[in-house]
Amino acid sequence: MTATAVGLVKTRPTLPSGDRKAGRSALLVAAILVSVGARDACAVDAPRFILAWGSKGDKPGEFYSPISISINRQDEVYVTDLNNSRVQKFTSDGKYLGEFDLPLDAPPRKSCILGGMAVDERGLVYLSFMNQHKVAVYADNGVVVREWGQRGTADGEFHQPGGIVLYPDGSVYVTDQCNHRVQKFTSDGKFVAKWGEHGSLPGQFGGAEPAGSRFAGPHFLSMDSQGRLYTTEGVMGRVQQFSADGRALLSWGNKTDEPGGFRRVSIRGP
Repeated sequence: MTATAVGLVKTRPTLPSGDRKAGRSALLVAAILVSVGARDACAVDAPRFILAWGSKGDKPGEFYSPISISINRQDEVYVTDLNNSRVQKFTSDGKYLGEFDLPLDAPPRKSCILGGMAVDERGLVYLSFMNQHKVAVYADNGVVVREWGQRGTADGEFHQPGGIVLYPDGSVYVTDQCNHRVQKFTSDGKFVAKWGEHGSLPGQFGGAEPAGSRFAGPHFLSMDSQGRLYTTEGVMGRVQQFSADGRALLSWGNKTDEPGGFRRVSIRGP
């Protein structure tokens, strides 16, 4: 017998800058089938490509710099479409279901740079706006339910917020990239707690990059089945693991291309 797991992967999270090649602007969503042999639980077959959709453009189902991806309880797929300033929604096999527009950033071009996205059990879509320094919550039809934050360093303020995690108890965790911290909120945006600072030690972020730089991180954020939180730092080439109250538990990675390493990729953003 074999045990089978199906998941989704997304394109490399590279921020848009000017006009990129169409191949970088198209979303490729692939279902990965992993079969684990009963005789050897460590033996894993190579991933097998199943499906992709999207091409560069501004029509329904097309993309111009897709970044974040999230999936609701019905396995519907939401994708942020940065240089089209919208969120698009699809079935898990790529059928277009709808979209809603997002407020434009200040640059004189159609863009809305988003850091992270998450969808809760009620179908509400949480988005972090990097250049607008806020978090906003949208209904599925694009109506703004609530929003909070502004640029700054005080509790509840942001400087280019990134990844978002929705905790089982309703808490919202947001990476605050240029402030080198993670902040915790209630589901209605009330500040609860924070942790992190600039540096290289466990619990710190991005010490190889100057303080205040977005590239120092933390960038993306995720959670495991035990409620532990994970952050990424591109400059440090590492992943850190935290408890829900911000205690540094574990870190790994380096700036190499060896297994377990994360060699830094030059990312140019706005």
